Formats: sequence, C-alpha cells, structure tokens
Amino acid sequence: QVDVLPLKGPVNGKFDASGSEIVEKVDRTRTFTLVLYLRDGRKKTIEQRVTVTPRPVEIVDFRASSAALSAPGPVTLSWDVRNAPAVRIAGLSGPLTGGKWPARGSTTLTVPRTRTFVLSVGEVQRSLTVKVTPPTPVVTSFTALPAQLTGRGTAVLSWNVANASSVRIDGVAGPNADGSWPASGRATVPVQATRTFTLRAGTVTRSQVVTVRSAPTPRINAFTVTPAALTGSGQVTLNWDVSNASAVRISGVPGPLNGNWPARGRTTLTLSRTTSFVLTSGQQQSSRTVTVTPRPAAQTGTPTPPVTPPVQPAAPSVVSFSASPRTVRSGASSTLSWNVKNAERIQIEGLDGSFPARGSVKVSPTQTTTYTLLAGSLRSVPQTVTVTQAAAPESPYSDLIGSWTHPFGYLTILNIDGRRASGTFASNRDDIPDLPIDVVFSGGTLTISSRSLESFKIVASIDAGRKILRGPYTLQGQSERWCAYRPTIPRPDGCE
Repeated sequence: QVDVLPLKGPVNGKFDASGSEIVEKVDRTRTFTLVLYLRDGRKKTIEQRVTVTPRPVEIVDFRASSAALSAPGPVTLSWDVRNAPAVRIAGLSGPLTGGKWPARGSTTLTVPRTRTFVLSVGEVQRSLTVKVTPPTPVVTSFTALPAQLTGRGTAVLSWNVANASSVRIDGVAGPNADGSWPASGRATVPVQATRTFTLRAGTVTRSQVVTVRSAPTPRINAFTVTPAALTGSGQVTLNWDVSNASAVRISGVPGPLNGNWPARGRTTLTLSRTTSFVLTSGQQQSSRTVTVTPRPAAQTGTPTPPVTPPVQPAAPSVVSFSASPRTVRSGASSTLSWNVKNAERIQIEGLDGSFPARGSVKVSPTQTTTYTLLAGSLRSVPQTVTVTQAAAPESPYSDLIGSWTHPFGYLTILNIDGRRASGTFASNRDDIPDLPIDVVFSGGTLTISSRSLESFKIVASIDAGRKILRGPYTLQGQSERWCAYRPTIPRPDGCE
C-alpha cells in the first residue's frame, strides 16, 4: 500500500499500490506526493504538481437604466461579472463584507446631479456616467414696486423662478449662507438713487429699475404776521402756506408735531415786546417782525421829568449746545446741554416750555429728532439725535438658515425667530409635493411640518458640524430614512 498526500485512502488512509483517484474542484495550484514503503524499511517519494491558472475576470455587463436625466431622479445600476466572487462600486456600500456587492446584481439610487460610477474587481474596472441636465430656470415673475420714488424710500422686490433651488439678486444679500435667495420670495430694499436690480438664476437674468426723482424744493407761498405793530401788549396772528413740505418750524413757537407745524396753518400769540419770527422749511426761510411800542404814561399836572433812554441789553450768544450721545437705541436717552450768554431763559424746538440760560435736560426720542436752541431771534446750530432700533437677539440656530440638499429635492430654512422658523420643502417625487414648512428647534434636533399636508413630518438631528441633518420623514403613516446636507460639502455616506 502507498500514501498519496494530502489525500486520504480508503484503507486506513492508504491506497492500493496500483490505482487512480479523481480529485474534483482543484481551484488552485497543488502538489501531490506519492509515498512508497520499501521492504528494507525505507520510503521513497515522488511528487507531481498540478498548476491552476485562474480564468481572467470578465465584466460582461455594467449599465444604468438611464444614462441621461432631465432632473434629479432614480436610476437602477445592474452588472454581471464572471470569474469573481464579488465586486466594488465606488461610492456605493454593498451588503457583503467590506462593502462589496455580489458578482451579479442591481441596485436603485437617486442621482441628484451628474455622476460617474466605477465598478472594479482587482485591477479590472469599468465606468459609466449618468448625466443630470436640469431644465433651464424660468423666471415667471420679477417685480420692483414702486417703480418710481421721490427723494428716497424703499422698494419691495418680489420674484418666482421655476426649475431653480435658489437665485441671486445683484447687490442684495440673501439669507442663504452663500448670499443667495430662495427661488420664490420677496425683500424690502432701501433706495436712495435710481437703481437697477438684476435677478440671476444660473445663466438666466431679469432686471427691474427703480427710478428716484429729486424731491422738489419747499416753497414758501405766504408768511404773514398781523398786526405788524402793537402799542403795549396784544395779540398777533401768524398765517403761512408752504408747498412741497409736510411740516415747517417757526422760531420761538413750538408746534404740535414734535415742535413743528403743518405746512399750512395759523396760530395766535400774545406779545409784550418786539419779536421776530422765522419760518423754516428745509433750506428756505422767511422772517417777520412785530414791533411792540410801550403804551405812553397818563398825563398829570406834575411836570414829566426827562426820560433817560434805556440801555440796550447785549444780544444773546450761544457759548455751547450739544447732544450726548448723538446716537441712541430706541428707548434710550441722550442729554442736551447748553450755555447761553445775555439771556435769562431759552427754548428748544421740539421740547415744551422754556429753560434757564445754562443747563441740561435728558430726552428719549422715539425717532431721529433735530433740536434747535432759541434765544430771542437767535437760532443755534441744530443738534440731531439719531435713533436706531434695538437689534433682536440672534437665535442659536441662525447658522442653519439657507439651502439644504436632500435625496429627492431641496430644503430652504429662513426667517428664524428664536426656536421657530419657516421655509420651503422642494421635492421631485410624485408622492410628495413642494410644501411651505414650519420648523421647530429643540436642542440638537429640529421638527419639520407643513400646514398644507398634515401627514408630512420630519424629525432630524443636527450633526456636530451643523452641516448635516439626519432622521426619518413620515408621510401618510409611512416612515423612511432621510437626510439633508449643505450644498457646499460632499454628499455624506448613506445620504442617497
């Protein structure tokens, strides 16, 4: 008997001295050793080597159900590879160990943009490209109202663009991280000079012009004071009419409109001394003086002593008049301080009553206000207190404003107020329409719902880098895994 290693014979593992044995499924090079046992106790060995040359890997087929899409959508990849146990597809993790796929199979995934898939087995590769050519954006509307302004003002821009996830408006930064705007929206923009607004969606543009005409110069049509002269104390009536103005100022006579008067009106005053009135509208002024002559003393039998002419007092002069601070938040105070020589009392346009010739007063204007000190016919250099609105506290979620890409469309978050926001959810699936959404933030999660579709809901967690959202979305009681990511980063693993 003999041994044929590494085979096992039928009798105690040995074979007859003469025979044959079939070895099946030899899939690699092997060496077989025949061991002869001689009568003198020695052994003799004879080796035979069977060399196996593997068949070359052959990629019989690798195709996509559609090589060109007109919008992001599903595509089925299928493949057939011979002489290999498994394959890899770059960027797609398969069900086998190491993320591999069976040598023959298929898978369906959503392709949001042009993408090349590479199938490989060792050094053998084959690639195919699915080209996504979205339709050209269509600007269905873009308006700027009003189209004409006088002086300065604000214009409301409104737009709606189909086949686009976002748009840009030259010179008007939007809420998205890259400065763009949602494909449909509106914005209020201050305009001080004629301006052209250009909306851009890809290579498509649309422009609107807002024309600003110069404000007409105020014109003083009439300013009278009657009577122009009094003997002793008496009443005078002021009448005025000013075009191209909403309000006017009259020195020494505070009006009911934050110290101003309507552009056309009248008022009656009692005077006891000569007084000058100056009406001001913009850069235009007109002055009128009422002369008051003291009433003569009654005649008696006693000779009247000679009258010594009174000494004329020195004219008032403003040593200083200031506002500090000159800019305040709404609800805060500024202090007006002044020092006037040769005057007992002064007035400040915009404030009621009179004040000592030297002093200060706190003011809390609700809007930007100009204050002018009056001492007789003297007018100081005006002091303006600018009022700015207090900034609202920034939401801890404000960095999430803007566009997000998800496997079957786009998500836009805007108008964050604290822990709430609004936005839009765009879908290219037939079973999920485009929706206006409400967003509620809580810790590291957000919940998305829509008043237009009550069965729609997404609960997603915010990743540590705040660039990826992951969680399930629910529609009509059915839930699926969902994710979204910023367009500025590569698509995360598992976000297919």
